[in-house]
Amino acid sequence: MRVPTATLLVPLLASFALVACSSGDSGPAPGQSGGAANADNYCSAYCAADEKCDSTVDDTTCENVCHNTLAASGPHFRADYVADFDTCIATDDCADVKTSGGKCRDQASASIAPTSAAQSYCQQASDKATACGTTPKDTATCLDAIKIVDDASIQSLVNCLSEACDKYMACELSAVGFS
Repeated sequence: MRVPTATLLVPLLASFALVACSSGDSGPAPGQSGGAANADNYCSAYCAADEKCDSTVDDTTCENVCHNTLAASGPHFRADYVADFDTCIATDDCADVKTSGGKCRDQASASIAPTSAAQSYCQQASDKATACGTTPKDTATCLDAIKIVDDASIQSLVNCLSEACDKYMACELSAVGFS
C-alpha cells in the first residue's frame, strides 16, 4: 500500500511558506476563511484524487498525513483558494497529483488576488523588517505568499508586528504556521 509521505507533502507545505477573485455570487468572498473546514476540504479533495490515481492509497492514512502536514497552516487558508484547489484537483492528471497537486496549488493561488488586508500587512511587514535591520521581502513575494491567508489570520500577523524585533517572526509562525 502506497501512502503519501511527508516527502510528497513537503512541497505542499513549502509552497505556502513561500507563497482576480471569482466574480458573481458563486463561491466564497475574498479573504473569507473556512476555518478548520478548509484543511478538511483540501485534504479530502487531494486524497480522493490520490486514491483515484492509485488504488493502493489508503484514504484514511492519506487524510491523516495531509491533516498533520497542514495542522498549523491549513485553517488559515482563504475559502476561495481552497475551493479553487478542490475544483482543479478533482480533474487533475495523476502525474501532478503525485507531486501533491503542485499545478493545482499554483493555479488556485494565481486565481485569487491579495485582499486589502494582505496589501496592508505586506507594507507593514516590510517597514518592520527595515526597522529591525533585516532585509524585507519584496512586496510581490510577500503578496504572493500571503494572499492565500484569510483576513482574520492576516490581522493576527499584523498584531505580531507590534512585538519586539527578536520576537515578531516567532509570533507570526505561531499565528499562521509560517512566516
